[in-house]
This record gives sequence, structure tokens and C-alpha cells, in this order.
Amino acid sequence: MDLARGSRERGWWQNMGLDPALEALIGMEGAARSIREFEPLALPGLLQTRSYARAMLEKWRADDPAGQDLAVEVRMRRQQIFEAASPPTIRVIIDEAALRRVVGGKTVMREQLEHLADLAETDVEVQVIRFSAGAHLGMSSGFTILEFAQPTTLNPEATIPAVVYAETLGGATYLDGPKDVRAYVEAFAGLSAQALSRADSLNLLRLVTQEL
Repeated sequence: MDLARGSRERGWWQNMGLDPALEALIGMEGAARSIREFEPLALPGLLQTRSYARAMLEKWRADDPAGQDLAVEVRMRRQQIFEAASPPTIRVIIDEAALRRVVGGKTVMREQLEHLADLAETDVEVQVIRFSAGAHLGMSSGFTILEFAQPTTLNPEATIPAVVYAETLGGATYLDGPKDVRAYVEAFAGLSAQALSRADSLNLLRLVTQEL
């Protein structure tokens, strides 16, 4: 609740009947000063085009067309944090599998990769882990690390601890214990060391786009 009150996008999501875990994530994204995300199989929601998001959510909500529409709109609106006066620093690491998996057909995927390349040149730090890098710590699941700058409204003396968000078919998990967060921060650093540089990642993005 404290994060929601301090969010740059004040509560637009709170009366939409969303899952509480998603509400919490949106509130934290709006309040974060730094977002670090790793994804092994799909592109991060904050970086998805509408068509890519639609193709993804059609599979997850096959029996709920209205729910698909709402989920797509929410995902697009979350991306308004890029337009904030002081947007968070966003850094993502993506497994090559997420680039190679053609979601929604070649036209949709080409548009998505072009959008990702544009973001990589401007607003987002993007690194890609190639297949040739072998095994890595992120092969089991993706995760997001959110860090915050401002103190809580209830206690101006305190700072908000970093939070790790992980999503599975069974639901979302939030971790904020110092030991847990430290483990994910170290894992992200290890993944970054195995990944291509930002420049080489951008070149790979362009190459994969040309191959579609």
C-alpha cells in the first residue's frame, strides 16, 4: 500500500479487478528507481508490443477473451513508466531462446524485435545470453529485482527494501529478505557476465530480425 501511494501512476490499476499480485507489481514498478529483469523464454512484459502481448496472452487465457483484452491493455499501460518525469533505470537480460521463439508469426515477431532494438538503443539496457554460453543460473525461471529510492510515507526514517518478483504457473512470489534478495542480485550479476555486451546484443537482435 505504501508503494502504491508513492507510485508515479497513482492507482489507475486498483479498481480493475486485477489479481492482487499483479496490482502489487504495478505499484512497485511505478515506485521503483531500478528494475532488473531476467527472462529465459519470453520477452519482458514492459518491452512487449501489443501484438506480441496478445499472442502470448491468448495462450494463457484461451477461455477468457474479455480477460485477454484487459490483460493486454494493462500490459500496455504498465509501459507508461517510460514516460515518467524520472523513469526507473531498466536493465534486462534475455536468453537467446526468447529471441528465437517466433510468437504470433514472423510479422509479429519481426515487429517485436525491432521494438526491442529501438528500446535497447535508447531507454533500456539489454543483454542477451547466447545458446553457446551453456548452462546458467537462470535456466529454471525468470525473475525481476525492484529497488526503491524514496522512504516510506509511514516512516520517513526508513527505506523500502528491494523486492524480488518471480512468476510461475502456480502464481507470483515476492521475496524481500536480505539473504534472498542478495542471492538474486548475485545471480543477475553472474548472468550479465555470461551475456553478450550491450553492443553485441543489439547486433544479435538485428541479425535475428533479418533472418525472419
